[in-house]
Amino acid sequence: MDPVEHIVRVFELIALADDVVQFLLAELERKCREEMGIEYIEIDVSAYAPRMQRTLLELNFLPVAYVPAMVFYHVERLDIVKMVRLNKLQELGSLGLTEPVQAVADVVMRGFSTCVIAPRMAQAIKEVPLFRGMNTE
Repeated sequence: MDPVEHIVRVFELIALADDVVQFLLAELERKCREEMGIEYIEIDVSAYAPRMQRTLLELNFLPVAYVPAMVFYHVERLDIVKMVRLNKLQELGSLGLTEPVQAVADVVMRGFSTCVIAPRMAQAIKEVPLFRGMNTE
């Protein structure tokens, strides 16, 4: 937790059982928002844990990055998905982005305010040259 920047970062989130995960994450989010005045919560979750990712989506976290080989599990390096929840939207002002990237940035920022991002993001990504040639999945 960084009280100056009003952020909380959780890294290497691993759950051995699913039955209490949603409650614990919901409590973390509530305490951050209501008691600590946290504006930004970032959680690194295994890319191979779809239930954990789904739980975070249900708590209005959004995926913001895919990071290959970020954490160790036994002797293996695993990929993570960075999931973020903004409790207070920041005004970024004007950014010098290319037109296709600006379209993606607009969708992402709108997604944080509406928490409806996946279909729009998938459409906007098709316009970014970096992702050309990749299949939908």
